[in-house]
Amino acid sequence: MTSLRGPFTGRDVLLALPAGSYQAPAKSVSNALSAMAKSGRLLRISRGMYAVASPSSGSFAVTS
Repeated sequence: MTSLRGPFTGRDVLLALPAGSYQAPAKSVSNALSAMAKSGRLLRISRGMYAVASPSSGSFAVTS
């Protein structure tokens, strides 16, 4: 499994997915990232860029 470190974009997520995983991967990833940001699981840094805040260190981290 590939893990993303620091801020990341939907394109980074797409590149980490196995080829042919989804029929419309760009839209699926975009919708998933947006939903995760709305639920508070991701921080939206800027348009299309996200990160997960590590509560223990206060720094950015991405978990798998």
